[in-house]
This record gives sequence, C-alpha cells and structure tokens, in this order.
Amino acid sequence: MIGLDFTAMDARLIQYTAMFAHRVQPEVIYFVHVAKPLNVPKAIQAIYGDHLTNHIDEAHLEKIQQLIDQHFDETLRKRVSIEMPKGDIKETLLKLFKKKHVDLFIMGNKHDQIRA
Repeated sequence: MIGLDFTAMDARLIQYTAMFAHRVQPEVIYFVHVAKPLNVPKAIQAIYGDHLTNHIDEAHLEKIQQLIDQHFDETLRKRVSIEMPKGDIKETLLKLFKKKHVDLFIMGNKHDQIRA
C-alpha cells in the first residue's frame, strides 16, 4: 500500500513503487489517498449535492492514473487499485490495512526532502 498526498513526492513514490513491484511482483498494489471530509455549507450542498467533491475526487484520480501509466508497465497496471476514502487519516489507514491484509506500506518523509 502506498500513501499519496498530491504533493511532488507522489511522482517519486510511484516511480519507486514501480521499480520495487517489478522485482517483487505483488498480487495487488494499493495507492491510497485519504481525504479529509470537506465542510461544504449546507446551502451549497443542497444546490450541488456531491457534485463538487466528486469533481475534486475525479481530478485527483486522473492525476494518480497518469503517474501510474507513466511508470508502470501493462502487466503491473493490471494489479493496481486506487483507493480514495474520506475520513481521519490514521483511523482510515488502519482500517484499510486490516481489510486489505497489507504486508508493506510505502510513504514519503517530507522532512528529509526539505534537508536534501
């Protein structure tokens, strides 16, 4: 499972994961972005419903898919699953770990990136 946050580091994580997955050949590769629920005013939500948040999710999904297509070969792309649940990051990831029986979690460390 690879944690993404829509920063510049995502491209590096996806590229690294592609190299790693090519060697290890995992059954499934989960890319996950846990979104915090948006606090859309009720008046706006009554007019637009979930259209606003769905549009944001679709744009993020497209960005992730482009990076995956760029770095993964066809065989590995068939093993990719993109998850974009909403909720508390820690709680949501822990639930996904258990549900998906995750063996390895990959994420970036932005503090090292700043010092580099």
